[in-house]
Amino acid sequence: MTGQHYHTIGQVAKMFDVNVSLIRFWSDTFPEYVRPARNNKGNRLYREADIDALRNIARLVRDQGMTLEGARNRLKFGLDEVDRRSEAIEILRNIRASLTEVRDAL
Repeated sequence: MTGQHYHTIGQVAKMFDVNVSLIRFWSDTFPEYVRPARNNKGNRLYREADIDALRNIARLVRDQGMTLEGARNRLKFGLDEVDRRSEAIEILRNIRASLTEVRDAL
């Protein structure tokens, strides 16, 4: 497992501000998109690709109110322009938060 950065399920849950059980549920519900590795103890380790997939699932299910089946179909047939725009807005919000932290640290 060298060369890639892995996140524990606890770290991922904190990123999304949800319970660990919800991350586990989404991982089990969408195994075609979220494939965490396992360490020797059997703990789930998430790669950036898994986190990106979880971000899309969270946006569709939690933010847009889609059913699990609706989210599966949207992921299966690709994200449309509205989804890409929301992803860009989320990235810009993260950049803004980072810049604010830098400004406050100065």
